[in-house]
Amino acid sequence: MTSVPPVLRGELFKSGENNPAFKLRWFELFADGMLVWSEQPGSAAKGSFLLRDAIIGFETPVLKPTKSDSEGRFGLRVTPATSGRHYMLRASSEEERRVWAEAMDAAAHLVSAYRFGGVGRVVKMTKPPSGRLGIDLGSPPGTACVTVIKLGTEATAVQSRQPGLLVGDVIVAVDSTVLRTMAIADNAFGRIVPSSTMTLRLAGWNRELRMIKQGGVSGLTLCAPSAGTGVLVYSIAPHSAAAVAGLNVGDRVLAINSVHCAGHEQASDQIRSALQEVRLIVSGVTVGISLRKDTNGRIGLGFAKSSRLAEQGAVITDVLTRSAAAHAGLRNGPRLRQDPPPALGPMWPSCSPVLGLKWPSCSPALGPM
Repeated sequence: MTSVPPVLRGELFKSGENNPAFKLRWFELFADGMLVWSEQPGSAAKGSFLLRDAIIGFETPVLKPTKSDSEGRFGLRVTPATSGRHYMLRASSEEERRVWAEAMDAAAHLVSAYRFGGVGRVVKMTKPPSGRLGIDLGSPPGTACVTVIKLGTEATAVQSRQPGLLVGDVIVAVDSTVLRTMAIADNAFGRIVPSSTMTLRLAGWNRELRMIKQGGVSGLTLCAPSAGTGVLVYSIAPHSAAAVAGLNVGDRVLAINSVHCAGHEQASDQIRSALQEVRLIVSGVTVGISLRKDTNGRIGLGFAKSSRLAEQGAVITDVLTRSAAAHAGLRNGPRLRQDPPPALGPMWPSCSPVLGLKWPSCSPALGPM
C-alpha cells in the first residue's frame, strides 16, 4: 500500500459484504485517503478503499446488541465515490466513532467542514526521560476507551510546566492510535520515545473546581448515577461552600482531591475528611437557568422520550418560538440535569412522563456534607 505512517489507526468492527456479522479488524487511515484493514496490527491487509469524496454518515446506536453485533454499537456508514457499496463499521464508544468520523471526513473532503461535532480537549505532553509517564489508567464499567485513574509524581511534574490531564479524563487517542482497550493503550504509550511530545485526545471538557468548606460543612449531597463513572450532585444547600464553588445539581464529579471517585459513599467520606479545601474534577459545564411560565403554565420546552436518555437527564428536542425557554437562549441538544422541586409541581405539563427523573442509589442517611 504505502510506507508512510498512518494518520489514524485502531480497532473497529466491520461487517462483510456477504456476512452481516461484525468482526473486529485493525484499521489504518493514511494521508492520501486510503483506508486499509487487516485482522491484527502488522498482518497482511484484507482490504482497502479510497475515501476521496466518500459519503460518511452515522448509524443509529445499537441499544440491544446481539451476538452478531459483538461489542460494536456505534455505527459508521461509508460509501466510496468509486463504488456503490456501503461499508458498515462500528466503534465501541461514541467518542471513538467521532474521532474516526472526523479523520475520515478530513480525508474524504480536502476542504472539510467536520459535521460530526468535536470530541473534547487536546493535551500535549512530553514523555519524561525516565520513560515513566506517572499516569495510571483503567477501564471502569460503563466508560469509553481508557480513564485516568491517578496522576503520579512524574505526571504532576509535567503538569506544572504544561497543564493538561486531570484525574477522571477519558483518553480517546494517543497521537494516531485510537485507544479501544487497555492493551492498545499500553502499546501506544510504550511506543512513545522518552523526551518526545505526544498528543492526547480526550473525550470531554472536564474542569477543576476549588471548594472551601464553611465551618467544616460543604452543603453538598451526592448520589450514584444510573450509568457511567463518577458521582452526581443530588442537592446543594443555598449559600453553601458547594454553591459558592459553582457546582450545580446534576453535575458529575469524577475525582476528589486527585482520587478517582469509586462510589458516592466513598466520595462523601473524602469530602467529610478533607480539612478545608476540596478540589473537584467535574465533567463538562452546567448552568442554572430560571424560567417563568406563561399564562398557560408552560415554558416552551419539549424533551426526548427515550428511557435510555432519561438515565442521565432529559434531552431538549424542541424550543417553541417566543417562549420563556427561547427568550432564555435555550436550544435543542442540551441535557436537563435537575428535576423541579416537588413543592413547585410539574413545570412541563405538556411533556412526556420521561421528565419524572429519578436519581437512584442516593443515601439520605448521609445528609448534606
